[in-house]
Amino acid sequence: MTNVPQLGSGIHGRNQVEQCMFSSLVQYFCKPQGDSPTAYAGCKLCPQAWQLHGERCYWLSEELGNWTQGMRSCENQDSQLVVLQDKKEKEHIKTLTGKSPPPVWIGLRSHQKVWRWVDDTPFYPKM
Repeated sequence: MTNVPQLGSGIHGRNQVEQCMFSSLVQYFCKPQGDSPTAYAGCKLCPQAWQLHGERCYWLSEELGNWTQGMRSCENQDSQLVVLQDKKEKEHIKTLTGKSPPPVWIGLRSHQKVWRWVDDTPFYPKM
């Protein structure tokens, strides 16, 4: 699964103390990109137990189930099954799953014999 959180996501409707705490955490964990008030805007934080790689967060579930159950599990976490965008990301997923990985679900599906990713981008098999 991947999750791409944005700075400040998940704090709408919460009290000021939590917003200040979140801001302090961002400043503690993120390297500023200058001196402006938006210096931390490019910082990515992942949910607990997720791993940041590049601009995306990854989590490998150990639950058994079919593709649809995996997709729903990701959706329940405001995420989606992984959409492999390049060879580097494909290699990262191999690293996460280990040398002899059990089968894992990714966000690729076939509809009327046409393969597409769950984000509706086309599948290019030569990646």
